[in-house]
Amino acid sequence: MSEAPNPAEVTIFVEKSAFFRIVHADGSLCALSPAGNVCLTFYNDRAPLPKEMIEGVDAKGFATGEIREKRNERKGYDREVETEIVMSKEAAARLWRWLGQELGLA
Repeated sequence: MSEAPNPAEVTIFVEKSAFFRIVHADGSLCALSPAGNVCLTFYNDRAPLPKEMIEGVDAKGFATGEIREKRNERKGYDREVETEIVMSKEAAARLWRWLGQELGLA
């Protein structure tokens, strides 16, 4: 006869979704949704991609590399919004406590 499971424990199996990925974040924007959920929008900052690049071509038609002084680029930085996580206030509070403990702030 098998032993009855402990009602105070539950096994949780962790699986990656088909869309799982690792995202680098330099920071986040935070807000509350109309329903009271916590919205964390993560972004990364980077130099803007050039609008246009010019490459030299040799007599045989092969590219010889970019002519950097002809690059058309914007000044400043791009803040690329990468992903947003929406969670309940309770889940956000658990995350807050965990971060405080792991970072030695709590």
